[in-house]
Amino acid sequence: MHKSIIISQKDYNILIKTLDRASFVDPVQKECLSKLLFELERATIVSDDAVPANIVRLGSVVDIKTPIGMKDGLTLVLPEEADFNRKLISVISPLGSALLGYEEGDVVQWPLRNGTQAIMIRKVESSVSSAINGHKRSNAMS
Repeated sequence: MHKSIIISQKDYNILIKTLDRASFVDPVQKECLSKLLFELERATIVSDDAVPANIVRLGSVVDIKTPIGMKDGLTLVLPEEADFNRKLISVISPLGSALLGYEEGDVVQWPLRNGTQAIMIRKVESSVSSAINGHKRSNAMS
């Protein structure tokens, strides 16, 4: 059985607002959006301070392994903060949406540009600066 993701109430609220504004033409992004919405509907939603440290959330810095190799130091951010060259990955991108809510050690099957791929989450760290930016953004969105 597929386990449900864990997400903070604050991140959940931010994501629902972000997804309500999002529109995609690309079929892979549409599939990822649909899968992310399904994951959010089934998610275990907890208070901000109850999210375990090894869960990927907005602001987390993540090391992963994909079929094409290792990617280290990726930070999960809102779409307007994304910058692939700086390893800032949008939470609604195919890769970002695959990681959200899963924990260190999980292997996630997710649709990416070259088909469904297995992504192993090797390491999860929280980022103080990203968490602060996320907090400022959530206040601005309220």
